[in-house]
Amino acid sequence: MEQSSLRLLCLVILFAVPTGLTASAAKGPVSVILEAPGKPLKLGAELVLRATLKNDSGHDITFPASPGLVPSDGFRYEIHVLDSRARPAPPSARVRELRKARAKGGPGIAVIGNIGRTLKPGQALPEEINVTRDYDLSSPGIYTIWVTRPLPLGVPVWAAKKYWKGSVRSNTITVTVVK
Repeated sequence: MEQSSLRLLCLVILFAVPTGLTASAAKGPVSVILEAPGKPLKLGAELVLRATLKNDSGHDITFPASPGLVPSDGFRYEIHVLDSRARPAPPSARVRELRKARAKGGPGIAVIGNIGRTLKPGQALPEEINVTRDYDLSSPGIYTIWVTRPLPLGVPVWAAKKYWKGSVRSNTITVTVVK
């Protein structure tokens, strides 16, 4: 099989086959919609995406949030970025430094205190996710991006058993980086 055909097949399988750790938004208490930028990203520019977390359940959901970060609690999302060859994009300089510090016994990533935030049924919360904080997008090309957020998001104990555990996955978008 030709190498480009094999890559395409891998991408189709990656996005078509759900894993045990992710679930369709229609089956869970929340969904996440990731918005693609309206135009290509200039090389060296910061990429901040909007993710909208929506309560799809029939009850209030209170979940951890961080004080002072409204409307951005984006660090609670796991960001996934693939380059045009379906390989993970390289980590940013910040992430490489954190990994070095952690390998030397340093603190790595700081823990920030939590407060509660409540979404009523049908209510949505826009959040900002800084992709370039974690990934190096310094090469022109097309990047495929999606995010996941761990679950449950403070779903009551009685509901956590009813719903799935794992994470909720957003839609997949593409971002073009140009010179």
